[in-house]
Amino acid sequence: RGSQPMRAVDVLQAMYFGMPGGHGAPVSEGTFNAAIAATAENGQLDLAWQLLQWQLNSGFSAQNSFCTILRHMPSSQVLPVLQSSTATFGICINSKVLCTALVALLEVSAVPDLNQAECVIQLARSVGTPLDSKSCTILLTAYNKLDRPREGITFFNRFVADCSLPDLKLLTTVINMYVSHEPPLMSEAQSMLSRMKSQYKLKPDTVVLNSMIRGFGKEKPPNVEQALEVFKTIMDPHSQVKPSAYTFSAIANVLCSAGRAAEAEEIVRSMEESGIQPSAIHYNILLKGYSRCRCKVVTGYCKCRICTCSDPNRSMELLHEMEARGLRCDVVTVQSLIEAFCSAAQTEKALSIINKVLRKPENSKDLRPTTSMYNMILRGVCIKYFVPTSGDNLVSCGGRRLTPDMIDVNKREDVFAEVDAILREMELAGLRADDVTFNTTIGIYCSFGCFERGLELMHSSFVRYRQKPNALIGYNILLNGLASPLRPTSTEPTALNERVTSLLDEMVANRVQPDTVTLNTIIKVFVDHGFMELAEASLTRLLSLQTHLQEELKASHPLRIVPNSTTFSTLIHGYLHRGLKDDAKRVLILGEETYNVKLLPSARSLVLD
Repeated sequence: RGSQPMRAVDVLQAMYFGMPGGHGAPVSEGTFNAAIAATAENGQLDLAWQLLQWQLNSGFSAQNSFCTILRHMPSSQVLPVLQSSTATFGICINSKVLCTALVALLEVSAVPDLNQAECVIQLARSVGTPLDSKSCTILLTAYNKLDRPREGITFFNRFVADCSLPDLKLLTTVINMYVSHEPPLMSEAQSMLSRMKSQYKLKPDTVVLNSMIRGFGKEKPPNVEQALEVFKTIMDPHSQVKPSAYTFSAIANVLCSAGRAAEAEEIVRSMEESGIQPSAIHYNILLKGYSRCRCKVVTGYCKCRICTCSDPNRSMELLHEMEARGLRCDVVTVQSLIEAFCSAAQTEKALSIINKVLRKPENSKDLRPTTSMYNMILRGVCIKYFVPTSGDNLVSCGGRRLTPDMIDVNKREDVFAEVDAILREMELAGLRADDVTFNTTIGIYCSFGCFERGLELMHSSFVRYRQKPNALIGYNILLNGLASPLRPTSTEPTALNERVTSLLDEMVANRVQPDTVTLNTIIKVFVDHGFMELAEASLTRLLSLQTHLQEELKASHPLRIVPNSTTFSTLIHGYLHRGLKDDAKRVLILGEETYNVKLLPSARSLVLD
């Protein structure tokens, strides 16, 4: 075990032949086992086989030594060795040998080989060795590792049907498989828990109950009440089950995922009554819980214009408490906290976290400011200075057009100054702006009517990095910016068409292929300005441009411009808004018959009724 296998063999020989190096000690089965283990663990399998033959010739059993060698065999050789060893060495394929072979195939091997494992099981059965709970547990763990829990559960059901009696570890593994399934199969897990107690007369331990809590938390939405019931069972002084640190982190996670961070904190505070000290894991869960938007957690979207249902200030208090206890937060938690302050339009506090928490010299390399953190702060600027109506996305984040009442026009210079300061801080921190940085900033400029400033940033990103970021999104934002209510765009169709043409020409020159969003954005820009002929002509124009680009770039991937229901609905609504119902009907037929696009019933009824 000290990486000196040959020295081990020398000692064995000295003992066997009564030489001075053997110190007069007799050779036993254990002597051979130790020497064979030394050689096998160091990869000298040929020598290990020679020692095993010597062990057999000396009249000792070699079952244990054989298992040691088998464990270190390449997975491709496990089955052939098993098949030949019964005749060559007189090895009995008992439960221990079977278990060792499965470990070699499913645990030691980088990729579990379930096909070979099935062959090994069949071989064992052919000599009268059935699968036991330990071997079944190894198999189920492999199924779980390969993300095939359904097959594992089927295998377990066959195992039980063969009248085999499962032990606690095997049943724990089965329940973990139900919990790991997406979505978690909690009714089956509950049924297995019940069978564990009634049919198999086994008492669930902390590991099993912790897994049940985790499973209820994974349900959509989280089944908080059931998770709390299991937690109460663990905490019941008469249950003979003691909570672990994971018990508290699991229930805190469930509560926080349901927007109930205050209750989670109360439970974490009670840990010391059970003799367990809260760790960084528990604090990180609470920090993320307080940082989450509660209505977004419950409903899937945020109802707030500026988020008021998270509590980042409480997260900051807990962060200071962690530091006082000598505990360290992780980078994901800090990102959650920064995002919470940004969602609450408190960008100054978000920046202070970067400057005061993440710039400490004692921090590890993974706890440093990142580009994504500054991108969150840029999005915080959107929330801080834009006043979107409920459910609307900003042009910088979702590509939708802003209306004048959604923008605080008087704050334009403040917005630009704050954006410039954030970009400068990124540069001073040695961080490189990415696609999200550029596209968010371009969106802010365009939303405030500074189209040229956004275009200039796009150009500078090309020069600065000598490569194009995800320019397609940037150009789509710029095209959308042409519709900004704050941009003093000429109402002349020629001027607007020239600007759109200029951007499209630039995309072609930079080898950027337009997509369906590009098409729909251009159509929307022309429709909003009332230029219906230009809007409809854009459809043919973009498809022709795509054909040209495909030929020039010799592109083999699927077409990126595919007219959809939005394409034709925008044109239809534009014509109907101007009282041109015949044109709207013509576009409807064009979409359905020429482009095979099925419009929504609401759009069809507007035209046909």
